Amino acid sequence: MNKKALNVNRGFTLIELMVVIAIIAILAALLLPAFAQSKESALRSNCLSNIRQQAIALTLYASDSNDFLPIRSAFSYSLSPDNKIPRNETQAIEYLTGLGKLYPSYISNPKVFYCPSLKTKESINIQYEGPYGWKKNFPLHTTGSNNGINSGYIYLYAPHGRGALGDRHELFRRQFLLGEVNNEALSADFFALGFGDLCHLTGYNVAYGDGHGAWFPDKDRLIARSTGSLGSNNESLIHIWQQFSEIP
Repeated sequence: MNKKALNVNRGFTLIELMVVIAIIAILAALLLPAFAQSKESALRSNCLSNIRQQAIALTLYASDSNDFLPIRSAFSYSLSPDNKIPRNETQAIEYLTGLGKLYPSYISNPKVFYCPSLKTKESINIQYEGPYGWKKNFPLHTTGSNNGINSGYIYLYAPHGRGALGDRHELFRRQFLLGEVNNEALSADFFALGFGDLCHLTGYNVAYGDGHGAWFPDKDRLIARSTGSLGSNNESLIHIWQQFSEIP
């Protein structure tokens, strides 16, 4: 009886434990990439929802403004200008530019201005909770400088091939008509500052002038690899924006 009791209570041997651990490690190696892919797929869908909201909001804005779109900021990723620090919420809303002009009448949730995939990366200052993001700087800025509020999307980067260097100053002074850019890209999660794949590794979500949003695939990361460390208004990035205008 004692021998049977000892056999019943006997624990795992070291070899048995090592086999179990090895099996768990193999399963984890197989499942973790699938979980990561599923998470990114969900974030990409949320991002596309943001893009579609932007597309619809821009269409409504133009409808209420004699077909004029909001004037772009000096930088395509800015929601408010540099060197204009608001003193209250009313002034903060008045100062908004670019996509920021959609708040609050057309887009009530400012998180729509930020790609959710940014939260999974160590990115530069274009996160909702980031040092130059909305949460910390609207209505009163806390950056400690005269910087405006940044967005996770870019807006009207190069309509009609404009937008870089020589045309930059003209671009953020003039209002484009929605009818002028009807078949072109309005906004995208492509961040033109040497980080072409900052949000998604295999493509970009793009809002179009006809009011819809779509996924622009870049499986081989040709766009991301071509940006290098180029500045946000570099002329060589114009052709990338023009590629987005080929509506899927």
